[in-house]
Amino acid sequence: MAIALPAGDVSLIATPIPPDGTTRGLDQFTLANGAVTGATTKSLPGGTYTVSAHYAGDGTNAPSDSTPVQVTVGKESSQAFIVVPSFDSQSNLLNGNATSVVYGSRYILRVYVTDKNAAASTTGPPSPTCYQENLLTCPSGTVTLTDNGALLDTGGGGLGIFNLNDFAYTRDLTPSLLGGVHSLVPTYSGDASYNVSSSINSFTITPDPVSFGLQVLTPTPILGVPFQTIIAAYAQYPGAAVTTGTVTFYDGTTQLGNPVPIQGNSGVYQPAFFAFGNLTIATAGSHTLSAKYSGDANYAPFTASTTVNVLNPATANVTFSPSTVNYGSTVTITGVINTLVPASNAALKPTGTFTLSAGYDGQITNGVSTTSMADATGNWEVQATATITPKSSENFEITYSGDNNYEQVSGFSNFLTVIIPEFTLSIPTTPFNVTAGQPGTLQISVVPATNNPSPVTLSCNGNLPIGYSCSLQPSTVNLANGATSTATLTLSPPSGAALVHNAFVSKRGALFFPIGTNSLWPLTLLSGLAALLSLWWACKRRDLRPSLGLSLVFVISLIIGCGGGNSTPPPPPPPVGPFATTTTVSTSSAKVAQGAAVTFTAKVSGQGNPTGTVSFYANGSYYGQSNLIAGTAALNTSLAFPGIYSITAQYAGDSNNLNSTSPGVGESVTGSTVMQVNAQTSTLFHSVNVTVTLQ
Repeated sequence: MAIALPAGDVSLIATPIPPDGTTRGLDQFTLANGAVTGATTKSLPGGTYTVSAHYAGDGTNAPSDSTPVQVTVGKESSQAFIVVPSFDSQSNLLNGNATSVVYGSRYILRVYVTDKNAAASTTGPPSPTCYQENLLTCPSGTVTLTDNGALLDTGGGGLGIFNLNDFAYTRDLTPSLLGGVHSLVPTYSGDASYNVSSSINSFTITPDPVSFGLQVLTPTPILGVPFQTIIAAYAQYPGAAVTTGTVTFYDGTTQLGNPVPIQGNSGVYQPAFFAFGNLTIATAGSHTLSAKYSGDANYAPFTASTTVNVLNPATANVTFSPSTVNYGSTVTITGVINTLVPASNAALKPTGTFTLSAGYDGQITNGVSTTSMADATGNWEVQATATITPKSSENFEITYSGDNNYEQVSGFSNFLTVIIPEFTLSIPTTPFNVTAGQPGTLQISVVPATNNPSPVTLSCNGNLPIGYSCSLQPSTVNLANGATSTATLTLSPPSGAALVHNAFVSKRGALFFPIGTNSLWPLTLLSGLAALLSLWWACKRRDLRPSLGLSLVFVISLIIGCGGGNSTPPPPPPPVGPFATTTTVSTSSAKVAQGAAVTFTAKVSGQGNPTGTVSFYANGSYYGQSNLIAGTAALNTSLAFPGIYSITAQYAGDSNNLNSTSPGVGESVTGSTVMQVNAQTSTLFHSVNVTVTLQ
């Protein structure tokens, strides 16, 4: 009988020495002709074990175990690699293993621990990694990371200590490296299977580029006058370090003042820094200014420049003569612009606009004379002169617009005193009574206090009677030699024709008999004349029978001629609304005292039996509203101010009737009101109250 050779798999089983209560199953091997020959395993970690082979059986042959043997596995060499992937702002990979990055840009630090077989790669992780060879044999433990000998950042094991994952690598996701060259050393702690290892890696953080513009806060600096400049710098990447360093300003190649410390912020905040310069330039003309940032370990140097035109200084002053004048007298004004540029330099003769102006009278445009010359020191000077008749006390100003060589400048004079002749206003002591609806006049006297001549302009305003206007004739009086002048104040009522209502106009075209439009009325007229002649003839012959016959013909003709013979047409269809309406208004009294009661009555007529409301207005101002009852609406009210009013009523309409507005009806309101008469010479102003009584 033949013996069947065992088939199937054999597994290795290892138990640690000394025992720790665990048993490990190792690699599995398949029998060939009942045996496994030359098989190897790398799955047994370092240490001492008892190892036996276990056969699981195959259905014919029973399971069995070999006699255990003692096996010692020694530690092997390890390697620690630093890999630095870098990314763009969108987290896209730029370099799988960078040796330098810009400060503030995106990158991470990775540390891989491998066996002795791995080699470094310039584009990514070392090759092969342990998980590419055998995941079960990957190193375990920790990696201590230092930067130039100092522990770097914080990992899962504490400051500078990072735990390896199952794939034997670890990561520093937020490295805090500053600008400069770094010696990065990862030190692997080792484990039962791998020895301790470390490596030295040189890594460079280059400065973050910054950019800025040089802004001159004074667009046109003046020679010898300090002016302000400012720069606001922006970093390319959001780094955490605060910017440091200085900014130095230059005029061409000449340094201006001392370097200025910057006012730095963290690169996370923009602008990354500010710098302010207080500069002075000693010569006029075009200059190239530059600002140079020194940079620091984290932020790169930068230079910005701009061109400025430095102007020559100028001064301005104004004088006048005499210092005090009577109203109507002239004053001569002299404005002077002085420079520090020799008049021998014809190319720098001042140009531009020279303007003289007065505080009250405004810009002086007539008779201004401008002259350029050398002053007492030989420098350029411009004089502007004018003679004016000032209307009030005031000061004067000269303004120079400047040009490409000189600054803009202005100067003010002292205060000129203009003596304006005093006067008073006088009105009659008798009351100013005006008949309502009629004009009224009052004489106004202007009494001078001196003999000096002056014009006095007259005007009127204030609480005039409603509807009235006022005027003064003449509107200007000229005082002279101490004589009193007079003017006439006229109050004028509103103009307008008498109101005419259709209700008061008689209708024409209806005689004793309505002729209408019947074309037979001539026949009727002839028949009537014939009947009258027949009666006259019958009376003379004393025979009335022919006359009675003709009279019958006359009556029939009369009926036919007046329309009685026409056939009756069918009645027209009833009209369809809304219908037109007519509104009239009346007053209970055409003249009332101010504040006295008065009743306004509106009547609305129309085909559609109007209903609704009527609003009442005085001179267009709303006074009240009443309901329409049987075509009539009444408003009891009073008018508070004297004057002439036009009262109107406005019917609002309803669903069957259109709105309508009445013609105006006059209402006179008597009483008193106070208005003003004003008189003015330049800035001298007087006013007098005038009480007007409307009767």
